[in-house]
Amino acid sequence: MNTNFKTELSINIDFVKENLNKIKSILSEKIELMPVLKSDGYGTHLTKIPELFSNLKIKNIAVAIVQEGIYLRKKGYTDNIVLLSPSFYDEVEDIIKYELTPNACDFNLLKKLNKAAIFHDKVVNVHIEIDTGMGRNGIKPKELKYFCSNIEKLDKIKIEGIFTHFSSSSDNDEYTKKQIKSFNETLRTVDILTKKIKYIHACNSGGILNHQDAHYNMVRPGIMIFGYHYRSEMKKKIKLSPATILTSKICFINKIDKGEYSGYDRKYKAANKTIIAIITFGSADGLSGYEANKSYVVINKKIAKIIGICMNNIMIDITNIENVKVGTKVYFWDNEIITLDNVAGWNKTSKYIIFSNLSNRVSRKFI
Repeated sequence: MNTNFKTELSINIDFVKENLNKIKSILSEKIELMPVLKSDGYGTHLTKIPELFSNLKIKNIAVAIVQEGIYLRKKGYTDNIVLLSPSFYDEVEDIIKYELTPNACDFNLLKKLNKAAIFHDKVVNVHIEIDTGMGRNGIKPKELKYFCSNIEKLDKIKIEGIFTHFSSSSDNDEYTKKQIKSFNETLRTVDILTKKIKYIHACNSGGILNHQDAHYNMVRPGIMIFGYHYRSEMKKKIKLSPATILTSKICFINKIDKGEYSGYDRKYKAANKTIIAIITFGSADGLSGYEANKSYVVINKKIAKIIGICMNNIMIDITNIENVKVGTKVYFWDNEIITLDNVAGWNKTSKYIIFSNLSNRVSRKFI
């Protein structure tokens, strides 16, 4: 990968630590954090420094798939890694080799894990997912008692956790309360068993703030780690520090006259003589939430309109901005003049998508 590519996502590690500690501060002492670092830490590459979490005495990290768990192990993370998504049967050996904690919602997978664990003389911890209304992964509530009784017949499988996932915890209290009720009723069907289970968890970032009655003894913060919320009004409930800034640099400056065009399909027509700055960053780099003539950047502390987006370039109107030259820094969001909420709001794009879509050509810098 070209390390000289000028577009860079900066991640402030001190702010990440601060946010984790703030989240801890609103929880009771018995509740553990399990940060969710799926999709390479929401595209931030925070998985490159898992010692950050070890140093904060966080004993559990959640990822989506086996490959992400293996990556963390190879980076030296020695504590518990929980897989939130179901695994494939041909990943059984890797789950055991790298001591990962899989999602247990497929009994056939558990049987294969048990057989392999007997061969390797290992015990595999699992977390059972209950589908209380997400309609994605997990077993149905009515299946839990029978499911657990069958797991107890597998000598090398240990139920370490039971969890569910909220579909609308940031914006639909009524539906989330139905999910909580369903989860609680389901847990009661295996009441004796749950007393032996180490972890019960349900709350994602929205659930942590909106549904304290569902914290159980573990919560799963995701986008909150980086100082952002699914909905901006949730900022009133906890003050977090935005930990990322996306920047690039101007590579060329052009001028077009009144009536001339810029970009494909002549979507921008100059009303007057216009000075245009070009940066080498575009849709191929995972640019999300931006649209020509509706989105903006910050240059020299001034807002500048994006007038064209190509696969590898963006054109910006800098006619009224002084002291701009090749090499001048461009901020897609600086958390002051333009925030990530602004970017997400322009085209109703999720912050999750903005982060996770950034290509590997965009360098990540930890500061």
